[in-house]
Amino acid sequence: MALDFDRVIERRGTDAAKFAGLAQEYGREDVIPLSVADMDFAVFPPILEAMQARLSQEIFGYHTLEEPAKEAVCRWYAARHALKVAPEAVAMLTNVVSGFNLGVQVFSQPGDQIVVQPPVYGPFYLGPQHDRRVVHNPLKKVGDSWKMDFIDLERHFKAGARVMILCNPHNPVGRSWRPEELGQLAKLCQQYGVLVLSDEIHGDLTMPDYRHTPILSVPGMEQHAILFSSASKTFNLAGLSTAFAVIPDEGLRKRFTDALRVVHAGSNIFGLVALQAAFDRCGPLLDELLQYLHENLHRTCVRINAISGLHTRMPEATYLLFIDCAGLGVQDPHRLIAQAGVGLNKGSFFGEDYSQYVRMNVASPRPVLMEALDRLSAGLVRNR
Repeated sequence: MALDFDRVIERRGTDAAKFAGLAQEYGREDVIPLSVADMDFAVFPPILEAMQARLSQEIFGYHTLEEPAKEAVCRWYAARHALKVAPEAVAMLTNVVSGFNLGVQVFSQPGDQIVVQPPVYGPFYLGPQHDRRVVHNPLKKVGDSWKMDFIDLERHFKAGARVMILCNPHNPVGRSWRPEELGQLAKLCQQYGVLVLSDEIHGDLTMPDYRHTPILSVPGMEQHAILFSSASKTFNLAGLSTAFAVIPDEGLRKRFTDALRVVHAGSNIFGLVALQAAFDRCGPLLDELLQYLHENLHRTCVRINAISGLHTRMPEATYLLFIDCAGLGVQDPHRLIAQAGVGLNKGSFFGEDYSQYVRMNVASPRPVLMEALDRLSAGLVRNR
């Protein structure tokens, strides 16, 4: 099935979060927003067909769709990631963030240390709202890449941290953690009894020549990790509020699902229908999308790195670029870029030390993306 990713769908006036409050956020209404991490492409036809078929049933009451959805998750992980998952190990959730936050509550106590790895997705820093103490294990910038600092990480584990929230692949730096890196993490977790809550929502969005390594595929981690993911990033379904946890260890699973039953944070009927259609019928379409995203990323990196004062690198996964703006020599690069007519995410959302960065989402039709890059190139020359 040939898909037209160049087709521009008008999202203004459709209650899309990416297009809401532009004047307040960027100082002008006519910016091209390349910010919120969803895609400006139409949902794949098999997903729409499945949802329309369900819609035609006219009644949307209580359902038994979770079990077939769990089985679809198992088939997807076996086919896409060579990971064997049993249906009973899968728990359906509302979203990944609520999942790992519930994990923090279940598997730690007030006052405990929770390890995160800046720069990282903003909700990872929510520990204080659970009366926990977030401790930082910053990624190290090594050359043109980012790496885990295992010496510093072990220091936190020695100091008593027993829960870590991992971003795998990493948002915003785009690392797809290698098996050997996760193996080194696994050794430390086993040595110090640390539980990893692994956000793997970008795991299906790896670029050519890279392969996602689920945390649960690392030897010994089934007793030390919970994997959280969703079809939402991969198939542009974030508004359907459906995600899942994979918990092979029976003891961890019982504690988590007992808490899940208390808060009733399950999935909705349309999200489950969409997930099953996505995982069972859309693998080849995803491959087409990944080729398009890879070309978008490549073209954008070339254009960004040609602008004096900006630097970025091709991500190994995600459709996101973390752009170093320090060379611009301005206090607020986010504002300067907005003045050029392009709306990006502030780097400080990913950690207070990253105000000289911005994040760009390239999951837009290429004509829109190229116009944004034209604006950026011209605007930065004009406004500096």
